[in-house]
Amino acid sequence: MKMKKLVCAIAVGLLTSAGAFAQVANVKSAEKIASSDKPDLAEARRLITEALANDETKNDPYTWYVAGLIENKAYTEGFKQAAIDQNADRTAMYTALTASVPSWLKVYELESQPNDKGKVNLKYTKKLQEVLHNDYLQLFNGGAWFLQSNKYAEGVAA
Repeated sequence: MKMKKLVCAIAVGLLTSAGAFAQVANVKSAEKIASSDKPDLAEARRLITEALANDETKNDPYTWYVAGLIENKAYTEGFKQAAIDQNADRTAMYTALTASVPSWLKVYELESQPNDKGKVNLKYTKKLQEVLHNDYLQLFNGGAWFLQSNKYAEGVAA
């Protein structure tokens, strides 16, 4: 009887850890998709949404970093299109840029908490400083775009 309980406990443990590894793989896959030359942003968003819903990965700064990275890539792709075509959808472009900011604020929130040794490691926050430094004027432009389009809630959020 004890052997059956032991086997069941091991099986449950393996299934639980396999789910966590699957979500970490989803995060890495989402980053790889977003970083490609022709990203499938819908697939990347699907993968990262699953990871953000999982208890094992939702408190990982890397997961939130990738979530913001995907939205920033959507903004970059929209910006490229707007540079070529003046009639491109700027609303989607600025919406993606605005959507990246809460994810990146969550990265800072998670990374600014001290670890077991009392140290703070701002690994992804340092990467985000450069991106936000480059995009902060575009956030302002996005807010102006939304206000001109009478989308006041989005304008205030940007």
